[in-house]
Amino acid sequence: MKLGNLVLQLRAAGTSFSLIGGAAEYALAVEGTLKKEAAFVIPLQDSAGNNSNDTIVSQMLTEQFAVIVAIKNGTNFEDKTGFASYNRLHDIRNEIFGAFLGLDIGRLYGKDSGFTSESLVSYSGGTLLDIDRAFLWYQFAFEYQVWVEAQVSEEADGFLDKIWVDYEMQVSENLPISEKLPIDLFAPDMQQFITFEDIRSDLPEYDTNSEAIAHGLSTGDHYKTAAGDIKTVLSP
Repeated sequence: MKLGNLVLQLRAAGTSFSLIGGAAEYALAVEGTLKKEAAFVIPLQDSAGNNSNDTIVSQMLTEQFAVIVAIKNGTNFEDKTGFASYNRLHDIRNEIFGAFLGLDIGRLYGKDSGFTSESLVSYSGGTLLDIDRAFLWYQFAFEYQVWVEAQVSEEADGFLDKIWVDYEMQVSENLPISEKLPIDLFAPDMQQFITFEDIRSDLPEYDTNSEAIAHGLSTGDHYKTAAGDIKTVLSP
């Protein structure tokens, strides 16, 4: 979710709020003393559906954000109930609707981001957050759906992230099969064909875990012992 773009969208909508901020400004307003009416765009949550493909990542995401408004309560002799601020909520909601309702959120993402817009921004409800002698705090929530796809990564972090296989065709007494099927299965001794000597040769050699740490290795790094065993550095 590109929250900065949503803030700019609201600022450009020409609402009655001269002060429009994001999540950081909202936190400051809650902790401090707000002097004038304001609106704040904050992220709520995003939820993901199940991956629909076994060979790539392909998921529908539902992202939610909210606009929190602080409206002067106006509890004076003429309006001790605060109804003036309640009545203004209808007009303010229409202003915010004009900024976000029906917005194609896909244009906020780059073409190579892996996201595609699957729905327009829709309204998901309002909530009264707080009311005091100064302000009425109200939240308008919105949501939209995007589809994300990513190819399976062939690069993995950590030790042994690649395996090379070398096949060698040679004469075998087991092939071709001349006897009547079924026959007993045979299996080659794979230790004849798989070796980790090249990998071991690239690893530093230490006798103990503490010695490896003392020479600059970090937790999760690998080293070999004098006997040729491969060890993983553990937390001290």
